[in-house]
Amino acid sequence: MSALTAHRPFDSGKLATALLFLPPALLLFTLFVMMPVVEAAWYSGFNWNGFGSPKNWIGFDNYRFVFDNRAFGLAFRNNILIIVVSLSIQLPLALSLALILAEKFRGAVALRMLFFMPYILAEIATGLIFSFVYDGDYGLLAAIFRAFGAQAPHLLASPQTSMLAILIVVVWKYFGFHMMLFIAALQGMDRNLVEAGQIDGATRWQNLRYIVIPLLYPTIRLSAFFAIVDADARRLRQRGRRHPVLHLCHLRLHLQTLVHAR
Repeated sequence: MSALTAHRPFDSGKLATALLFLPPALLLFTLFVMMPVVEAAWYSGFNWNGFGSPKNWIGFDNYRFVFDNRAFGLAFRNNILIIVVSLSIQLPLALSLALILAEKFRGAVALRMLFFMPYILAEIATGLIFSFVYDGDYGLLAAIFRAFGAQAPHLLASPQTSMLAILIVVVWKYFGFHMMLFIAALQGMDRNLVEAGQIDGATRWQNLRYIVIPLLYPTIRLSAFFAIVDADARRLRQRGRRHPVLHLCHLRLHLQTLVHAR
């Protein structure tokens, strides 16, 4: 009974480490994250143009002004659309490729680098590349359509197809990041569990479903978190400033602030 009720010995080393590293981190987080958030929430209750001290308190009128704007509704829809596409297409694609490329075979490293390269490519470079690809007059898409005797569409010029074109670019550019997360998790996985399943007669699908995927749950949650948080941080929108159908929430808020000075 005494063994069951015995307390763990106090680890003074861990406490000293926490006291040494935690205060600076908390200070930086408070100064550069929490305080700006609280300050922004306070300023949002004023009709203020950004100059001088805010004095005209209007409560929640700024929020009503934003939500009553149809363009903000379109921007919010675009954010939700990016999240849905990221979770339903981008992450499964990344996981499928990770399961293949995590194995050791000739050319695996080269393929990982090839699929990861779009992620490290600058957003402005990606925008320029796909502006050429989607150009209906002189771009790659136009050349392919002309080769088949058809007229190329102007994907970025049409409100019906522009968002689809942007979503293709988003999937192409960011799935490599999630793929590398899954590869790192697969390579750090205890292979004895997989081998034990194979010895017990489990098929490849059963191993994947009952052993590999459950072990990947923490990484899947992390990847989904990044996909959701980054949904409003996509910067492939140089065309989006020309038409509200391509706006995202934070860009719409910036435009509202600059145009209406609220």
